Amino acid sequence: MNVYCCLARDCMPWIANNLYKVMAFKNPEDKIIVVENNSKDGTKEFLKDLTYSHNKKSLLDSYSDDDPDNEIILIGKDNNVPRYGQKPLKERADYLADVRNSYLDYIKEHFDKTIDRMILFDSDLWDLGTQNWHTLFTEHAATCANGLIHIQVGNMNHMIYYDSWAYLHLTEDFVHGVKNPIPLMQPPGLVEVRSAFGGAAAYHWDAVRDCRYSFFDLHKMHKNGRPMCLGEHGGLNEDIRKKGGRVFIQTECILYNMRFPL
Repeated sequence: MNVYCCLARDCMPWIANNLYKVMAFKNPEDKIIVVENNSKDGTKEFLKDLTYSHNKKSLLDSYSDDDPDNEIILIGKDNNVPRYGQKPLKERADYLADVRNSYLDYIKEHFDKTIDRMILFDSDLWDLGTQNWHTLFTEHAATCANGLIHIQVGNMNHMIYYDSWAYLHLTEDFVHGVKNPIPLMQPPGLVEVRSAFGGAAAYHWDAVRDCRYSFFDLHKMHKNGRPMCLGEHGGLNEDIRKKGGRVFIQTECILYNMRFPL
């Protein structure tokens, strides 16, 4: 059994499309855990309706529906993760680590003996492509999507952006686009890294079950004076590597598009 996990906060324009794609991709016995973080745009209400329709029972006035027998497990959190730029990076990463650790804790409590992989995905993207997800299912502890994003504005030609949040090369300490990201320059296949995420990742549960999300600070500075850090994913990847696991980017898994109107 695999367990698919995502966070959700104020992502109503995108989350329905992305969750339906995940439901179509997964196997019938697999579970989906959504950690909802006090949305104000209708996301919370949509998720409650979705869990009702798929779990065949009413949530009444409950915020969560965390019955492990459900196909879709909804966990409510009220810690109000700050948006990018609203708080210092460490403070925001600490909030995100707390929320992400909630699905690690839930899996360990309820599915520890039955889970094969934990698959993490971003829910707040316009078009989360799952057609290449099978390439993430490798023998390695963690296999992450490429992180390459195609951005299209209206009918104009698209531009390409690399999501380097959480990315760190195996032998050099550079992050957030300080140097050209190595995965884009490789032939199709696996590239070992120190840390990555890229919008989706598959983790063997045996390799991650005793790991934790936490802020990871490299204690170095960018040329522009900003601290070099890897957010909450960096801490998880460091724990995986300390326990003997290896982290890879699957360059074939170019995951998603982002589209904006003019």
